[in-house]
Amino acid sequence: MAERKKKTTEKAPVDATEVEEVVAVDGAVAEDVTEVVTEVSEAEEAVEATVVADAEEIAAEVVAVEEVIEEAAAETIAADLDAGAEAEKAVVEAVAEGEITPEGAEAIDVIEEVVAEAVAEEVVEAAVVEETVEEAAAEVIAEEVVEAAAVVEAAEEKVPAPQSGPKQKQKRLPRALRPQKTRPTREKATERKPIVRLEKPEHERGRSQERQGTVVSSAMDKTIVVKVEVTKSHRKYKKVVRRSVKFHAHDEGNTANVGDVVRIVETRPLSATKRWRLTEIVEVAK
Repeated sequence: MAERKKKTTEKAPVDATEVEEVVAVDGAVAEDVTEVVTEVSEAEEAVEATVVADAEEIAAEVVAVEEVIEEAAAETIAADLDAGAEAEKAVVEAVAEGEITPEGAEAIDVIEEVVAEAVAEEVVEAAVVEETVEEAAAEVIAEEVVEAAAVVEAAEEKVPAPQSGPKQKQKRLPRALRPQKTRPTREKATERKPIVRLEKPEHERGRSQERQGTVVSSAMDKTIVVKVEVTKSHRKYKKVVRRSVKFHAHDEGNTANVGDVVRIVETRPLSATKRWRLTEIVEVAK
């Protein structure tokens, strides 16, 4: 089969002037947006300042009206109390002189109660007037806040909404116009450090296992077979059970013979079967 030829598409080179024009347009749009945002923020600050000033003025007026009402109520109450006190004194003096009978004194007491009720009604009326003044001030402040919010919304509408169309693909800058990333330069070492090898610490050998048994074969060169008898009691039935195990041990000088009682020690693997080494002949065979 004939091999298909791969189509090679050559990419057109990017013109630097086109890139500069795109960058200039983006910068102009960004400047316009920043100007609109600054205008909106200034309008919001001005509206907030006017609202705060109007609220302070209304609060000051409300406080002044409340003070006037309280002073007037206090004056009327004080006048009523003074009149009541003078009337009481006059009644007491008249009763003491005999001009008024006790029944007349009781009538005067009734009059004093009526006067006290009138004073209480005046106090209630003053409180109602204060509440109406405060409600009117709160309504005025709420209206001004609503107007300020409407002004802020109108200013925010001036900000251009982002376009919902497809995003414009940014043209890929040529390698010469891309920002260069600088890598930190390391100082070259003038002298080479010598390699220091630490000595391995000497570990003490652990206690090796020892066995004592009888040589049953010495036919091999430098190897003996040692039979070790082990006596153990049964776990369940407690009967003494004897069993024997044979080990191949290394005899360097071929000194051990059949029948000798020897002591062997565990060592590294010396062959396929030897894991023990002869250390001492305890008893020579007779």
